[in-house]
Amino acid sequence: MTEEALPVTKIDEVQVRRTVDRLEVLYKDDRQKFYDALGTVPGIKIIMRNEDLPPGTDCELFLFGEKINVILNWPICGPVEGATAIYVDKKGKPFHFGKVTKNGTVISKLGEMGHVYETPRYFSSSLGEPIYRKIPYQFMQYS
Repeated sequence: MTEEALPVTKIDEVQVRRTVDRLEVLYKDDRQKFYDALGTVPGIKIIMRNEDLPPGTDCELFLFGEKINVILNWPICGPVEGATAIYVDKKGKPFHFGKVTKNGTVISKLGEMGHVYETPRYFSSSLGEPIYRKIPYQFMQYS
């Protein structure tokens, strides 16, 4: 696969470059600069800042309002509006969640310190391609 790199974005000591199959972020000692720089990558935008959310909010709490463990029992669907995008590790364990928009992008919160971003469904080889499940109404918090 060709490594067509988009222009490098710089914020202070942070450099961000998106290639065809991965996102490269280089930063020096400041995680917050990383999260801010991520929002400057073409195709990725910050839609809500971390400081505007309760402390300790991660992707699961942001979407559902609580930790839940029934996600993999939900009906399978495609990347349709309102579906939950579930990123799983090699053992099939979920580690990141997002919500598919009408434009086919994904809204998700990055960790407890990161912002809420709108991204392409597949934007980093470290996340991989998500699986999609229909969200039962009682679990929807972010809409």
